[in-house]
Amino acid sequence: MLAAIGLAAALIAWRTSVAAGAADAAAGAGLDAARQRAASVIVGEGLTARSTEAFVDFERARLRAELLDADGQAAVAQLARMEATSHWFLVRPEYLAPDGAYQPDRQRAALLAADEQRIDIQPDPHFATADLEQARIRSLLVAGILIALALPFLTIAEVSRGRLRIGTLTGGTAVFALGAVIAAAAWL
Repeated sequence: MLAAIGLAAALIAWRTSVAAGAADAAAGAGLDAARQRAASVIVGEGLTARSTEAFVDFERARLRAELLDADGQAAVAQLARMEATSHWFLVRPEYLAPDGAYQPDRQRAALLAADEQRIDIQPDPHFATADLEQARIRSLLVAGILIALALPFLTIAEVSRGRLRIGTLTGGTAVFALGAVIAAAAWL
């Protein structure tokens, strides 16, 4: 039994090390994805702001052209229409509503979705994996402590005789078995 304790402790230490590495890697990947998402949001916000500004400038110039045309100033109205056209080239028409209103939220969502297709910008799955590995580490540590607690019982059983030997052997085996079950559950 003492040899089994040593082997179990070594296996638990190895598996804990593997789980710690996996948890660190998942947490790092989550942080990278969060940084990428923040960068995507910032770039998307800049592009959306540029399109929004162009749409507002287009509408302003277009309305000015209509007012000037109604006032009989056709030449000045034509200049205002040309100015409106120059702004229109920065407006993304796929984000215009059927009534002609610009929809910046649709553009933001589309830009984020496009980035999501190219790069990893979802940190939550990575953080969930890191949390799962941390829970596995905690379970393995509990199992290791229980297996270590079996050591004094089994040592006393090794050097004693009679009822004390049977009692400490039974107690040590039970504590060892409980630790082994917890370790096996955490292993999976």
